[in-house]
Amino acid sequence: MSDLNSEQAAVVELKNRRGARVIIAGPGTGKTKTMVALFNELREAGVPAANIRAVTFSKEAATTIEKRAGIKGVFSTFHSLGYEICSSVIRKPVEPELRYRLMCQLCRKWGLQYKDLDQFISQMRHANVSPAAAVESGKWGYAPSRAYAEYEKDRLAAGWMDFESMLCDAVAYLEDPQNRARWQFEYLIVDEAQDTDDLQWRMMQLLSEKHGNITVVGDPNQAIYTWRGASPENLTNFEKWFPGGRYFYLGRNYRSTQNVVKFVRENLPSDCPPALREAMVPARAEVGAPVGIKMFWGEDEEAEDALTKAQADPLNSIIIARTNRQLGVLERLCNEHSIRYHLLGKSGFWKQGEIRKVVEALKTYTALPLAAALNLAIPAVEKHYAVDDRTDLDNYALGNLASLKNQALKFQSTSEFVVWANKMMHRRNGAKGVTFATVHAAKGGEWKNVFLIGARADVMPHAKGDPREEARIYLVAISRAIDRLRISFAGTPSPYLRRYLTEDILDKLREKADEVDSLQAQTKLF
Repeated sequence: MSDLNSEQAAVVELKNRRGARVIIAGPGTGKTKTMVALFNELREAGVPAANIRAVTFSKEAATTIEKRAGIKGVFSTFHSLGYEICSSVIRKPVEPELRYRLMCQLCRKWGLQYKDLDQFISQMRHANVSPAAAVESGKWGYAPSRAYAEYEKDRLAAGWMDFESMLCDAVAYLEDPQNRARWQFEYLIVDEAQDTDDLQWRMMQLLSEKHGNITVVGDPNQAIYTWRGASPENLTNFEKWFPGGRYFYLGRNYRSTQNVVKFVRENLPSDCPPALREAMVPARAEVGAPVGIKMFWGEDEEAEDALTKAQADPLNSIIIARTNRQLGVLERLCNEHSIRYHLLGKSGFWKQGEIRKVVEALKTYTALPLAAALNLAIPAVEKHYAVDDRTDLDNYALGNLASLKNQALKFQSTSEFVVWANKMMHRRNGAKGVTFATVHAAKGGEWKNVFLIGARADVMPHAKGDPREEARIYLVAISRAIDRLRISFAGTPSPYLRRYLTEDILDKLREKADEVDSLQAQTKLF
């Protein structure tokens, strides 16, 4: 433990290992290092690996920790653990076609839209609300509640799972004391707990019931999945789930320069735990470059300037945007100038389902003028997002479709646009080049140079987002930077920037808004 600081060592020390505890860890504080050290110390103390289980929110995080620890079979996601538990009672995964047919049947019977029923079932599961409770309550509507109940009845009778039911079925199985006794771990470690929901917290309770040794790690300031059912307040109300639980704080930031850490601290959400705020100090000696703020007259100029500067050190730079629509501008510029780039995760305008659906539909209208073809293809897709156009993470379908139409109208014919769009959709995502990502995709990563674009009033915070979660999304974005952070906007600046923008500074930003570094063709890269 000699390479751990005092905060990290306190988590790992023998006298603190037993019992229920929560580790509130700020950005760059070495929480993964601390968890791996805890695992290794437990093993050295004679605890068999089979008696330790570590679960986390994402497959990527589980893989990272597993590699650092140098052992397999201990670290997993909640869903994979749920599948492991359910598989012990011989329940097999579902074929997508079977689920689709059942969902369509229930939608017809109860007069529901597929998307609405799908979201309702997901909402109930994340909140750990059973079909019987949903029907009995009556507050969610009779039709969706009955459809949910029939879905679960038919699914269980047939003996299959869908992705989300892996957790529901696992928790239901563990509620039985005899079943639960077979799945007790001497030590349970949970990472990224701010992104977990009540169902997953109930799973934690059940798996740690016998020994009571559970370490939960997370940062409520980086909780950006509440729209999907996550409950970050469970971290700060830890004793609600584990009475007598203890709190530890990791605040020493090893990632960022002093200037970046200072900026992050100044922009912590208002409900940040005071003890974490106090603990957040820089560990690095470098003061570093000041955080930059730049104004532009238009999105294209903003994207081009960020891309040009990132090209100076492409493998150590990332351009982060709030939405996939904003990344579309960067993708187009790279295509025009033959510049390599890398998209993280599900980031990217051309990866989105609504975009692909419109392009596929346009293929049947290539004989029509482009405007006429768009007027046929786009409304047919738009109607599916009329009530709620948030499809995933940083994706807003209606905004994407409007952007697609604007791009399409620059072409001479439908066929010409379809050929170009098809090329963009099937572009190979290589590892080289500047990285592009939405905030959600960038979470957990770190880069020497971070360019946050689109920090304007209607996008950051997003007009359709929850204000508290939007503040956390902004914090995640700015805390990715190791050495340099630049924030830019076109139009009205984000309210997050207002404290830094006096009228004199705004006048200076306006004077320099025309200063845009221009891209040069990079054909030599191909």
